[in-house]
Amino acid sequence: MSTPQPLFDYTTAFSRNIGWLTRFEQDRIREARIAVAGAGGVGGIHLQTLTRTGFSKFHVADFDRFEFANFNRQAGATMATLGEEKALVAKRLVGAINPEAEVKVFNAGVTEENLHDFLDGVDVYIDGLDFFVLELRARLFRLARDKGITCITAAPIGMGAAYLIFTPDGMSFDEFFALGEEADSLDGAAAFLVGLTPAMLQRDYVADQAQVDLEGQRGPSTAAACQLCAGVAATEALKAVLGRGPIKPAPYYHQFDAYTGRFVSKKLLGGAASIAQQIKKKAALKLTGQFSQAAKPPEEDAGPSDTIIERVLDAGRWTPSADNTQPWRFVVLDDTPFRIKVRYDPNHIYEYADGQPTRLACGMLLETMRLRAANFGRRLTWRVEVDEPGALDIECALARDGAVRVDPLHSAIEFRQTDRGAYEKTLVDPKALGQLEAALGEAYQIEWHEGWREKLSHARLNAKAAIVRFKTNETIPIHRDVVKFKTPYPRWGMPSVALGMSGFAHGLMRFAFRSALRSKLLLKVFGGALYGAIEMDLLPGLKSGAHFTVFANAAPDDQSPRERTLAELDAGAALQRLWLASAKAGLGFQPSCAPICFGVYGRDGIAFSKSKARLRGAKRIYRRMKAVYGEHRSDTVIFRGRIGHLAKPSTGPRSLRMPLKDLIEAEQANVAEAIQSQAQPETEPV
Repeated sequence: MSTPQPLFDYTTAFSRNIGWLTRFEQDRIREARIAVAGAGGVGGIHLQTLTRTGFSKFHVADFDRFEFANFNRQAGATMATLGEEKALVAKRLVGAINPEAEVKVFNAGVTEENLHDFLDGVDVYIDGLDFFVLELRARLFRLARDKGITCITAAPIGMGAAYLIFTPDGMSFDEFFALGEEADSLDGAAAFLVGLTPAMLQRDYVADQAQVDLEGQRGPSTAAACQLCAGVAATEALKAVLGRGPIKPAPYYHQFDAYTGRFVSKKLLGGAASIAQQIKKKAALKLTGQFSQAAKPPEEDAGPSDTIIERVLDAGRWTPSADNTQPWRFVVLDDTPFRIKVRYDPNHIYEYADGQPTRLACGMLLETMRLRAANFGRRLTWRVEVDEPGALDIECALARDGAVRVDPLHSAIEFRQTDRGAYEKTLVDPKALGQLEAALGEAYQIEWHEGWREKLSHARLNAKAAIVRFKTNETIPIHRDVVKFKTPYPRWGMPSVALGMSGFAHGLMRFAFRSALRSKLLLKVFGGALYGAIEMDLLPGLKSGAHFTVFANAAPDDQSPRERTLAELDAGAALQRLWLASAKAGLGFQPSCAPICFGVYGRDGIAFSKSKARLRGAKRIYRRMKAVYGEHRSDTVIFRGRIGHLAKPSTGPRSLRMPLKDLIEAEQANVAEAIQSQAQPETEPV
């Protein structure tokens, strides 16, 4: 026999409030009506806090539905509510706390047609609208003032709360902010920002400015800030309803920042019309333009409705490839979940050793997808076909496997990157190096070159190879193609501002790259190759914790093309694990493979250029490789690079990847249907 559900008892449920409130005041709160516009970031938490305070009558407006991007801060955002209407979920959450609560839902959001109905009979209005919804916000505040309603806006800023109270007889919202006729504009957003946070307590701890884009109406958020907002908003609502306690309405502003431990509560004389605010607004507009210009574009990653196969392929997008050229495409077939088609130019100057760089990158791709597949309890199996030069076809399948366990390295897939700037010169902790060696595996040897003399030796080797690279005519069109000047976040190729050059060198490079003739003159006549090698290879090489070299076992002379391919795919997988482990440890990581490339050409006497001087330069690189590594050991080097603690957080420009939809090739009418039919049902990650 099941136990009957207890009857709800309001008095007992909120009895712990008594002491800070009288029973009479608790009853007044019970009868007050609160309108909350927005049931997402702060709105949903407002409702929960208000409900636990004892408020029982609500108007809730929101037109949106829950998605994964809401999980970091929004009450009600769970796996169980994905795709559900936020307002209805909010009503359910309120009812779960207080079954007697009256919640009127406006699931189309606040509109011109329902403004009056939304504020009808309301005692306090709490603003939970998105930061960038300004024109509608202003209308709501005007109507609330006309109706004699106290309004509270509490904005989650950084890791704190900035809040304002507008009473019917105090300074109005329009007077305080002066958003102008075009409120929903960059000018209006800047005015709203400096009005909310005149003290700007959050300005000194922005960790990644690339995520701040007022022009694109995007910005970071934290759960801590939303919780703080709900606390102050509920407290001010309580004071307004009970008519007790100090209320400091506009032109007073209030900001508490938990990160800095500071609280500011001051009177902003004149509101937005003050000279100080006008100056701050102009400064904010200038800073906004700089932030927005350097902002990272929104991602087009896999979404919540995607299948496991798509999630695995989406992770594969973030695999490193030479110059971020992404030489692979994915195909969904009838007889296997997907195929990877790899096509590259075997005559490309950087495809040394008959395309070894691409085969290593494919190994990295397979390891990346294996790591992500394990997160869903799937084992990745694959079979490779080597049909022709410059082409690989890899058939892959995902199978359920209860023995598969999540590897912690998978979480670094999206933030692993190449760091070309300066590192700290301090040595890397031996324990951390041991962890990197373990990630690489026992099949490969890695050596760390940490002393000043060793770092100089490897930095000089890199610089000498760079000079050959820069002076080779055949590389100029490649560099002009892959280096992107117009965006710091290209989907293909590399951003010029992430190459580790000074502003002067970057400007020269941009000027020279406008034509092949300019490039040749700068690099070969005016010393650009030497200057570039010093800036991009020699100096960064000295500003490192260490250089490293990865060696493979010497391959037998009679190794078949298939055996060689399998060995290089395996090596690529190991290198990706090394790179991911480095990212997990917070270390900077930059490959330095130009000496391998030109060393191979010099060793084998391959005519990679029409210039005899460049061919002689390649032979010198090979001799230098032998001097650094030994007569025979230099032939087993498969990867080189430098590593170290980053001098500053790596949050600047970087190469992005093409969206998954652009990497999927259709070999049948409807790829999406094929993916759906081949995918096994979603399960919880292991």
